[in-house]
Amino acid sequence: MCGGKRILVAAALIVLAGRGSRALEVTDPVHIASRTGTTATISGNIPFTGTESFTVVYALPEGWSYVEQTGQATSGTPVFAFNDGGNELACFFFSSPASPLTFSFDVTLPSVDAEGVITGEIQYADAQGNPQTPVTIGDGLQFPIYTLTVENGTIAATGAASGQHPPGTDVGILADAPAEGHHFVTWTADDGGTLANAAAASTVYTTPANDATVTATYAINTYTLTVASAHGTPTPALGDHTYDWGTQIGCTVTTPDTNGTTRYVCSGWTGTGSVPATGTTADTGTFTVTQASGITWNWNTEYWLDTEVAGNGSVNVADDWKLAGTNVTITATPAAHHHFTEWTGDLTGATVNGLQITVPMSQARTVTAGFAIDTYDVTFHAGDHGSLAGGAPDVVVTVAHGDAAPAAPAVTPDDTYRFTGWAPTLPATITAAVATTAQYELDYHTADYLSGGNWKMDALEVNRVIELYRANSYHRDAGSADGFAPGEGDQTGEKHAADYLNGGNWKIDALEVNRVIEMYKANGYHWDDSAADGYAPGQ
Repeated sequence: MCGGKRILVAAALIVLAGRGSRALEVTDPVHIASRTGTTATISGNIPFTGTESFTVVYALPEGWSYVEQTGQATSGTPVFAFNDGGNELACFFFSSPASPLTFSFDVTLPSVDAEGVITGEIQYADAQGNPQTPVTIGDGLQFPIYTLTVENGTIAATGAASGQHPPGTDVGILADAPAEGHHFVTWTADDGGTLANAAAASTVYTTPANDATVTATYAINTYTLTVASAHGTPTPALGDHTYDWGTQIGCTVTTPDTNGTTRYVCSGWTGTGSVPATGTTADTGTFTVTQASGITWNWNTEYWLDTEVAGNGSVNVADDWKLAGTNVTITATPAAHHHFTEWTGDLTGATVNGLQITVPMSQARTVTAGFAIDTYDVTFHAGDHGSLAGGAPDVVVTVAHGDAAPAAPAVTPDDTYRFTGWAPTLPATITAAVATTAQYELDYHTADYLSGGNWKMDALEVNRVIELYRANSYHRDAGSADGFAPGEGDQTGEKHAADYLNGGNWKIDALEVNRVIEMYKANGYHWDDSAADGYAPGQ
């Protein structure tokens, strides 16, 4: 020990020497200093082997003093003795200490900013009492020392949140691990000193000549959510969005997205990161953002199928949206007394099978089923003894189901025949194909009524005409043999063949009677278009 007034703090470990004593070997002794106000505490650690005695000696700067009764050691029954004049303190151990030996003592400083160096060494002699080379304990402890406080971190060498160091000391500092979802940002030092790299979680701080605090600061992690969608209006919107770690959000999209006769229906989503991996709705529900994430909304294309009818009938597929790529089969059903005619509309690629059509939904389509009312032929046959106006030999009129029977065509009977009507009689309403035939009979003179007509006038037939003459009038009488009766009555319809003068006047005059008598006298008569009454006497 050297130089001026000093305090010698000696801790003497006394080991009773015996024949089996072993040489002392000290390995890396260390010491540190701390200060509270003007009191410094020196503490050390001495690992050793061997049984030879040794003394630990500390030299203090002038004016610094040992604080009595503060010396301690972990073993060896130590006794500390302070030499006020010689600046030495001896501590004798009256039992064998154990390695490692730890110790401490307090020193009073002249002031908080007192400058100086405290040094320590281990002095010992061999078993024969020969002094050996002292072992220095660490580096000299320099003063003044100041408190360094590390908030949200520790001093790397000690793992403690604070420590004391001389000014200009390079102190390794380490930021605490960030909380979940956060990251280290920077160190702040508002009390002076120098940070080697404020942006590094592990760095070196050079202490100032004062107490100082360095603080590790953190920030919450932020992550990007990327939203992609070909259709609809997503929330959040298309593009990138930044969220703090732990933010709870949900993603939705409007659906369907209709554009005329084409629409897009959301079929769910595909997610990455914090977004659920898949879904089948337009709403993800709430999830928590903890990493970079993405969502892509998925869509199905649908086309509008417009099914129509033209006429009376129906189809079994209503107007609706159909999934693109599917095939739709439509069946037409005609109403009663109607029939299917055709499919029309957007039929590209369609397959037609009578009343059914199958259309691929590769586009929007309008498909129309056509229907028409059932129609029937009403056939008028001319028959064997005449002809029909507008037909040779038949007249065919086509009518719709439920229509009234058409008017019959005009009939021109052959010579010597007259048209008597149609058989069978047509129904008033046509509901099926029907046919009727013109009926004829030989066109005998009305007076030639007995025996069904025989182209002769006999006396009774002449007398019947005279009765009509004598009555000065006649009328129709369906109950009579010749269809007529004397006197006033029904004077509508066809007149008697003898009543031919003046276009017929429902009277038989003398000339008309005489014409019948001529036919009687000739014992026969025949058709004669040139005659006024159409008949002439004779065969």
